[in-house]
Amino acid sequence: MSIASLKALAAKSVIDNKLSTASIPPELQEFVELVKKYFDDIGEYFNDKNFNDKTGLDLINLHQPKFPNTEELPTAEREKELSEYNEQLSKYKSELSEYLRPSALKSYKILSKNLIDRGIRFDCEEEPIMEETFIYAAIQGDIDKIVSLSEEVNITEIMDQKNITPLMYAGANGHTDTAIKLIELGAEVDKQDNDGLTALMYAALNGHTDTALALIKRGADVNKIIDKGVKRTQYGIIALIEGVKQAQYGMIALMHAAANGHTNTTVALIGGGAEIDKRSEYGETALIYAAAKGNTDTIVSLIDRGAEVDKRDVFGKTALMHAAENGHIDTALALIERGAEVNQTQIEKESLCASGNFVFIMDFMDDATSLMYAAKNGHIDTVLALIDKGAEVNKQDYNGRTALMHAAANGHKDTALALIERGADVNKIDRNNGLNASKYAEANGHTEIVKILNSLRSYYYEFGRKIIYSLGGSLYSRNTALAIIALVGSYLLYRSRDFN
Repeated sequence: MSIASLKALAAKSVIDNKLSTASIPPELQEFVELVKKYFDDIGEYFNDKNFNDKTGLDLINLHQPKFPNTEELPTAEREKELSEYNEQLSKYKSELSEYLRPSALKSYKILSKNLIDRGIRFDCEEEPIMEETFIYAAIQGDIDKIVSLSEEVNITEIMDQKNITPLMYAGANGHTDTAIKLIELGAEVDKQDNDGLTALMYAALNGHTDTALALIKRGADVNKIIDKGVKRTQYGIIALIEGVKQAQYGMIALMHAAANGHTNTTVALIGGGAEIDKRSEYGETALIYAAAKGNTDTIVSLIDRGAEVDKRDVFGKTALMHAAENGHIDTALALIERGAEVNQTQIEKESLCASGNFVFIMDFMDDATSLMYAAKNGHIDTVLALIDKGAEVNKQDYNGRTALMHAAANGHKDTALALIERGADVNKIDRNNGLNASKYAEANGHTEIVKILNSLRSYYYEFGRKIIYSLGGSLYSRNTALAIIALVGSYLLYRSRDFN
């Protein structure tokens, strides 16, 4: 069994209960937990933000079936053992073939090279056809093999099952000289695969600046968009079906670079003519993509080069809203420092209807603020930072909901308490249903938050009532100066309590 790392072997020993966790050095504990998490589904690891292709290779090696020792076994048992091994090996190779393409497209060079060297193919065939060998050469940047094979193949027709060309693979892996040679041999620079991506887009999303510039110099359209043949009027429906965050329609190379935090590539693409505020079919700009991922350096570079800071997507959300929604506090602060409006809301539903975006009119189109987005997802540090920068704590969205209601509805107790400490009104009700934050928490089964909010409301109400009656007033005389003073006083008192 080939083990690429002693750490992996140690982790596997723990998983198989052959070695106690206590015997693993502290520096390996994290690795052991990672192997436990991803051992049953290596494919999931490809989508992890902390993916490392060396670790990915370790995990793949751990899956490799062990050749059985059959020397002393009777013939029948030996044949059975070997048959089972061959079955496991066939399944193993089939699984590995699923990892080859994403490894190559995400520039995991160590992993993709290892898979190719051990004979793993896209289609699981033992011997690849010449065109497929040409693609593997592009993945590895093997110019000599490309040149030698080019005399026997039609390079303009070579692509894998997903219409990904050798030039796209070269671009994805940053093989600049290989990309140049492929273009000289006749490769189509702006050809798009099944997902609408070009070689330039693959180079951009992996941060290969030199390769991107080489492609632009040789005619790549820097503002070419992802287009899968869908009419513009259908994009709204697709967004609802597929989910906006997964969709890439209308993206250009600049957006890919910004979304992945490749600041140098982003700057280079702008220098190469990329439209800095160009919008995808869902209205996202490069700045919005960068903010949503928390790529602070990239958003600073974009704004410094003229990106509009408060531009909205088709849902009415700004870059600041996206940053707040995902809890990217540094990005949010950088946006505010560069002019982002902290209390800006989504465009109201009527405005969206008037602009023709009728397919997006759903509950999430609620005219929310950045503070509400942060509160809804329980990003307490971002909530506090936004308030410190002037966010209105009791501002209401289109339906009359406050940041406190959003936090309570989603079960974020600490965030709710932080909002109350900063002045959130526990008694405020929404416009449509007359519900307060406690009712929103109750509707979603967050009983602990319900108890806290009700105790605060009760304290506030009872204390105010006692003050009013002790001064000879009436609880229902809300328009009198006495009642107003008493209620305000009790409100300030409950705000000063230690809620922890």
